[in-house]
Amino acid sequence: MNEKITILLSTGNPDKAKELRALLGDRFLVKTKTEAGFADLDIDETGSTLAENARLKVSGLYHALLLAGENPDTYWLLADDTGLFVDALKGRPGIYAARYAGPHATYQDNVDKLLGEMQGVAWAHRGAHFKTVIALCRNGITETVEGVLDGRILEMPRGANGFGYDPVFYIPEEGRTLAEMTDEEKNHVSHRSRAYRALLAQLAQEEKGERL
Repeated sequence: MNEKITILLSTGNPDKAKELRALLGDRFLVKTKTEAGFADLDIDETGSTLAENARLKVSGLYHALLLAGENPDTYWLLADDTGLFVDALKGRPGIYAARYAGPHATYQDNVDKLLGEMQGVAWAHRGAHFKTVIALCRNGITETVEGVLDGRILEMPRGANGFGYDPVFYIPEEGRTLAEMTDEEKNHVSHRSRAYRALLAQLAQEEKGERL
C-alpha cells in the first residue's frame, strides 16, 4: 500500500473529514461525497443499528458511482455512523444522535434537547457512551470495525472545541469534556479515533499477510 489511496467518504460533513484526515495522515487522499461531486446524494439511514446504517451509506455511494459511469472499485468507500447512548434515557438518543431534535437539527438543538431530558438526573446516573462503527468497502466487499468511549453527561456545556455533543460529554479519566480538548488530544481518545485505530491495525495486519 505504498501508493496514495483515495478514500471517498459517504458524508458531506466537513468536521468528519477534518478529523479523518488528521487520524489517517498523508497515506490517503480523503474526499467527502460533496468534493467527489455527489453533494445531492441523500441516503436513507433506515437501519436499526449503527453497523447497518454505515453499510447503507457505503452501499449508496457505491451505486451512485456506478450510475455516474465510474468504477467504484478504484476507490475505498468509507462511512461511519456514531451514536450516543445515555444510561438514564434507556440508550437514547442512540443511533438518532445526529437528528435527535429533528431532521434539520443543529448541534445546539440536539444538546439542548438532551440536557432538557436529563434535568434532575443525579451524577451517579449520568453515565453514557459514544460508539462509532466504520464500514469500509473495497472491491465490493464491506467490513466493519467499531470504537467505544465511556463518559458522563454534564448538566451544562463546557469547552468550545469539537462539535456535536462534545461540550457535554465528560470523560472522568481526563477530567474534562471532549470540547475542552485540542483536536490532537481528542484524536487520541475519541470513539471515532478508536474505531479508526482499529481499522488501521487491521490494515497493518493485512499488509503482513495476517488478515483478521
